Amino acid sequence: MRILLVDDEAETLEVLGEILRSMGYQAETARSGEEALAKLSPQTDLVLLDVKMPGLDGFQVAQRIRKNPATKDIPIIMVTALGNRADRLNAVKAGANDFIQKPVDAVELKVRAESLLKIKESQDEIKRQRAELQRAYAAEKELVEKTLQGSVRTLVDILGLVSPLVFSRTGRIRRIVRQLCQNLELPNAWQYEFAAMLSQIGWVAIPPDVTERYFTAQSLSLEEVKMVESHPAVTADLLAKIPRLSLAAEMIRGQAKTHHSESSTGELRHRDPAAIGAMLLRAAVDYDLLISQGMGHREVLSVLRKAGDRYHSAILAALRNIFVDETGSPVNLEPRKVRLSDLQADVMVLGEDILTRKDRGILLARKGQEVTPALLVRLKNALPKEEMNRHIQVLASRPSTPAVQPDQSGVAE
Repeated sequence: MRILLVDDEAETLEVLGEILRSMGYQAETARSGEEALAKLSPQTDLVLLDVKMPGLDGFQVAQRIRKNPATKDIPIIMVTALGNRADRLNAVKAGANDFIQKPVDAVELKVRAESLLKIKESQDEIKRQRAELQRAYAAEKELVEKTLQGSVRTLVDILGLVSPLVFSRTGRIRRIVRQLCQNLELPNAWQYEFAAMLSQIGWVAIPPDVTERYFTAQSLSLEEVKMVESHPAVTADLLAKIPRLSLAAEMIRGQAKTHHSESSTGELRHRDPAAIGAMLLRAAVDYDLLISQGMGHREVLSVLRKAGDRYHSAILAALRNIFVDETGSPVNLEPRKVRLSDLQADVMVLGEDILTRKDRGILLARKGQEVTPALLVRLKNALPKEEMNRHIQVLASRPSTPAVQPDQSGVAE
């Protein structure tokens, strides 16, 4: 045990040091309050502190010990010739745990020191166990979150194989939401990106022919329109039953709600995360739909601005400055021609549809779909070997080029 002795009298320090060393403790001395604070550390187990000293007195030293988060729990025994009630109250207010009067009685010092050291030892053990529990909790939380994220990614990949038309949108919507969060400097952006990944799951309940006509801007019956409009609620109902996905479910459900004018203005970051997520998704999903139907970036922004209170003004401003070209393609990706056999997961986006035959056949993957491990497996299983040598257009990261800045319209030149 390490004990710091503080007194301006060398003789007192020598006597106290001998007593404590005879008890098996390590005694360190300081001749002033300033020296004591310099020598004090979180490894100090007890402080024996004189009250009357030149410079900083014992009360001031005790107060500074208590104000320092690293030393605030170190027990302090005031060693003093002062014995009146006012002095003791001042010592308690300053942070003293106990008192002992000069001349010091060795037995009394031993009893008081051992009592406080046992308390300190118990407190240290509690802190150690608490730290271990916090580390274990953090590790478990990280494991659960990674498992959840991996499960969601796998689910989205599988659904992408089932319905390429719908789930090619997922990657694009997620990229738009990510850029919106960056432009708006929103905290905890991962939760909005997570909701974007899951936002299209409800389309599995809609017939493929209705889906095809909707995304190609063909006419739908009133019943089919209601069917399409219900997909966010279907998605939310599915997700609400899964632990830790309730917030994402609220965001997805809320994207279809009609909001009043007061919801389209004001400080965005101070709103409820579920409301923020719903507004982000509404803008990203509608933007992507219009881009996929052939509109340019500027034209889409004009359409969204004319929609009145449907979109938050700050989100429209952020959407104006996302890094895309006039076709809506990310400017940090460049077009390339690669063989199907050379496609790489997680770093490429398809620049064209992939069919079982070059110009005909069954649709395997949609333009704009991110290349994933699941997609690579599907292509390998569905295409003959000679077809895997076919070249296709993709978007891939630009190698070591300076960042492209958008012009004032939000579109890269």
